[in-house]
Amino acid sequence: MQSRSGLCCDGRRLQRRSPWKQRPVASQPLSMLPAPSATPTERLRVLLEQLADAVFLFDAYGICLDVNSVGCVLLGYTRAELIGRNAHTFMADTNSRCLLEQLSSLENTPSLDTMVTMYTKTGQLQAANLRTTRLSDGTIQMVVLRDRPRNLDDPDWLTEAYFRLLTETSIDLISRHSPEGIYLYASPAARTLLGYAPEELLGRSAYEFFHPDDLAAIRRSHTTVVDQPVSYTVEYRIRRKDDSYIWFETTSRSVRDASGTVREIHASSRDITKRKQFEQALRESEERFRLAFSNAAIGMALVDLDGHWRQVNQALCQIVGYSPEELATKTFQDITYPPDLDIDLAYMQQLLSGAIPSYQLEKRYVHKDGHLVWILLSGSMMRTVEGKPDYFISQVQDITARKEAELALRQANQHLALSLALLERRHHEMVILNELAEALQRCRRATDAINITTRVLPRLFPQQSGALYLKKSDNSFRRVGLALGDPAELVSEFTADQCWALRSGKAHHGTSELATSLCAHTQTLYATALHSVCVPLIFHGEIRGLLALQKELVPEFSLLEPEPWHESVIPVAMMVLEHLGATLTQLRLQRMLQQQAIRDPLTGIFNRRYLQETLSRELQRAEREQAEVGVLMIDIDHFKRINDTYGHRFGDQILRMLAQFIQQQVRPSDIVCRYGGEEFTVIMPSTAQAVVLARAEQLCADLSTGLVGVPSITVSIGVASFPQHSRDPDMLLQLADAALYRAKRAGRNQVKLALS
Repeated sequence: MQSRSGLCCDGRRLQRRSPWKQRPVASQPLSMLPAPSATPTERLRVLLEQLADAVFLFDAYGICLDVNSVGCVLLGYTRAELIGRNAHTFMADTNSRCLLEQLSSLENTPSLDTMVTMYTKTGQLQAANLRTTRLSDGTIQMVVLRDRPRNLDDPDWLTEAYFRLLTETSIDLISRHSPEGIYLYASPAARTLLGYAPEELLGRSAYEFFHPDDLAAIRRSHTTVVDQPVSYTVEYRIRRKDDSYIWFETTSRSVRDASGTVREIHASSRDITKRKQFEQALRESEERFRLAFSNAAIGMALVDLDGHWRQVNQALCQIVGYSPEELATKTFQDITYPPDLDIDLAYMQQLLSGAIPSYQLEKRYVHKDGHLVWILLSGSMMRTVEGKPDYFISQVQDITARKEAELALRQANQHLALSLALLERRHHEMVILNELAEALQRCRRATDAINITTRVLPRLFPQQSGALYLKKSDNSFRRVGLALGDPAELVSEFTADQCWALRSGKAHHGTSELATSLCAHTQTLYATALHSVCVPLIFHGEIRGLLALQKELVPEFSLLEPEPWHESVIPVAMMVLEHLGATLTQLRLQRMLQQQAIRDPLTGIFNRRYLQETLSRELQRAEREQAEVGVLMIDIDHFKRINDTYGHRFGDQILRMLAQFIQQQVRPSDIVCRYGGEEFTVIMPSTAQAVVLARAEQLCADLSTGLVGVPSITVSIGVASFPQHSRDPDMLLQLADAALYRAKRAGRNQVKLALS
């Protein structure tokens, strides 16, 4: 501790001033002075211990003369340790240490407010707002630290001057009362707080200023202070001079003489109107929150950090089906649909860490009866004053109806998309089918129609295996044309009893899930579900072929199809086969008509019309190739006699047998025609004249031996050659016919060469 002759912060010696100079008591009105019933030290000590501020008293040299208990707690010293200590030993900065010197040098400034930093007993720094006040005689300094704790007991010894100093500078109302509550003294703060001058209160009962509703609480406080040597704090409303009311917080304590008789009641009163207004606003806010919480149309909940429901409203109970009591025993994790829990917990961790202020999440609760409830959860965090997490605030909206509507809309959109996909597929299929129909109409042969059809099949049935089968003469069905997919997955030939479609005469759908529904000709090479479709090809009223298709279907992918595979395949396959069947029927009819036009109906060989067309064509080709063409004109000798003897039916039989015999004797490239009646014509392309004559002589000789099963017949033959005899087809026939008649006139059963 420094001596009383210590130095200030700049090295100058502090000037001593006597702290005990007398000051006239008349400097204050007599009405403001304390009554002599209690000693000044007694009154001041009671007042000091009732203050909420730390109060230090120093002399002019900075030596601590006294301190109240709040000041002791602030710095961590006992009262005995602080009394006699120089302020420089616990002032932490230069400004603080020079404070007393600055105050002494300001002759016209009775007080000074500043901020200082002080050392506690443990060496820690303590910042404080100080109001330093110099007494009128300049000998006593007092430092008041605002807003610090209070209420530790110390011995009483202060003087009347100290009491006046405290009461005059305090912003609280300091008052003394008789045991009955009559004002004996009121500090100057009465003018600011109540609007009364202090002398206007003297002699009046404090009860005449209290709000009627607060009298009961005040009487209890008064009785307690009178009956017991304790402090008592009460809050109440007091009337101001303008008849308005303000809220007071008053701490009272009785002052007793040596016998324990109450001599006075000392009170320290503070205006807490703003605090009360704040508390009232807070209560109203809490009530509004409670009403809003309880009556909200959406679910509201306060949730502990471990997930337990702290408080819930009725709307939330209706959403999840549990009562408040039932929810109090559960956590939100217990009723959250498990797949939705992790993301909710992740958001909560972000709230706890302060990464996000709030979040929104669509999730599902499990209702008490077991069904799922879709909710929109809005979560936020309530924190303590220190910023630590306290609990979660959850707002829960039931969005099940919206989710069901969204699901219905998605399903409708999916159905629409599938319908559009189906329409597009149907359009695509119709385009291909129209192209197929046009191509088939241009076909002149059945093989062309079959090849065109098999080339179209991959476009209509992509990613599928299959083939077209046609019926053979042995009643088996053999694969024709191009195959779809891997040919190894398809058999090349099977019989009708191996296919359900051929046995039933209608389309058949088979699946490996029902093994008996698969046809025997189906290859089961798939690891998963195999589906097959067989559609028969029917024309002319009988089954003439089969279109067989098969595909491996994965269940999860098949769900995305607009319709079951077999239902989409069978109609298209039937249309393909209808087009093919119609084309094959048309070609067959055309072939039949063509054959009727160029074939002799009796003998089945070509007729005279075909002869004329073919002869012209063969002569043109021979002209180009510089080849020879021979023409034989054959006539049965005495054919009228055969008809007259055996009848026309037998004569027809002779004609058919002769036609067959001639076809057997000539080359496949030679053309045998019935010229008319019993006359036949043979065109022998690319044949020299000598060869033609030799073949005619051999034919005449073979016939003279007779046909099997008929009487012996003979023929006469006329021969003409291109280009030796003529280059004109009609003239060539006439020359051959003339040679024929020369053979007949010469005795029949012989061959004659046309004349040049």
